Amino acid sequence: GRSKGGNSTRKNEIALASGTHTNVYGGWTSGVGTTAADKGASYENKVKVSGTATVTGTVYGGYTDAAGGKARGNTVTIESAVHDVVGGEGAGEASGNIVNVRANAAAVTGGRGAAANDNIVNLENVTVASVTGGEGATTNNNEVHLNGNARVTGALKGGSQASGTGNTLSIKGRGNKAGAITGFQKLTFDATGLAKGDTMLEVTGA
Repeated sequence: GRSKGGNSTRKNEIALASGTHTNVYGGWTSGVGTTAADKGASYENKVKVSGTATVTGTVYGGYTDAAGGKARGNTVTIESAVHDVVGGEGAGEASGNIVNVRANAAAVTGGRGAAANDNIVNLENVTVASVTGGEGATTNNNEVHLNGNARVTGALKGGSQASGTGNTLSIKGRGNKAGAITGFQKLTFDATGLAKGDTMLEVTGA
């Protein structure tokens, strides 16, 4: 869903299973002029990319560049190779967005905005270039889950701000890797089903 007059874009669902696409938006809010009470936001949108679909640009769950706009509660699921992925991007806030990545990608971001809090990124059996749970001036309580054979060749960040609090990295299964890890205040390991000598997380220093 798209609005050029500042109306909120909400509860849209997009499923792509074939074709080549440049940028994909579950919701896209921009512009001004609306008199609606519900304006400036992009929330509760869902995007799924699967099958033979490819995206050469960025997949956004929700996006708003309206002044103070909030991107909240959007979900992106990637099951076919794409380039960049953003759960939610808002000029004012990006919070509570979820990104599930099950196919290779470049840069993966849970939420991007002036405040980027409470976003979740899940990765399993993939290789991606970088991961950021929350990117903004305030980045608290974001979560990144590496659920087995999740490989981040570059930077893995919970929050982009050094002053962030409550950002959590959760490690499950074997074969997880990251180039460098920053911006987390909590670290958890789930060793269920692992054998002696299995490596849960390797920091490669890339």
